Amino acid sequence: MSKAGWFTEPIRFFNSNCLLSAKYKYALPKNTEIITNIEQAMALELSQDPPDGYDIWPDAVAFAQSQFYATENEEKVKEGEALINPIADLVIASANQYYDSHEFKIKRIKKLISEKEAFWLTVHYDIWRILRFVSLERYVLSKAEDSFYENTYSIFKAGFYPCGIKHDGNLIAFDAAVLQNEAGTGVGIYEKYGR
Repeated sequence: MSKAGWFTEPIRFFNSNCLLSAKYKYALPKNTEIITNIEQAMALELSQDPPDGYDIWPDAVAFAQSQFYATENEEKVKEGEALINPIADLVIASANQYYDSHEFKIKRIKKLISEKEAFWLTVHYDIWRILRFVSLERYVLSKAEDSFYENTYSIFKAGFYPCGIKHDGNLIAFDAAVLQNEAGTGVGIYEKYGR
């Protein structure tokens, strides 16, 4: 794989059939806790007051980002964004094509979306944003090690959704394969958590 290919691999993964498939549990980072309850997953992801033993997920994501957005990396970040952002824009546009279609809008109006579709609508931007940061971190820091973003990418590649972090740094992954793919099952999810 070329160096540019290595940098952009995570953001290109956004359109992979493996995303949210839960196919590769064995590839999860060590000590990742898997949960199958969507209420728990969304609470861990969104809460500013998480349960004991857990940290605030958005704060963990922002802190990891600050590690490579530091002032001394400003030029490198701009170079990386110039390489990664056009690809990131293309992958999200292609993913949104169906969800912006007339067919899907009718499906939403008639409340026929599935749990999987509702979950995707709720989290797809967050997935895209994190994968974009993984690519950018690779470009800026030129390494792939045991970083927060590389571990979240490993969770995505395993087919799970990273949604929380414990005080000890171990990540929480939601198994989206438990969600139904039948029409009408996802209305409550999107109404409750849709952004």
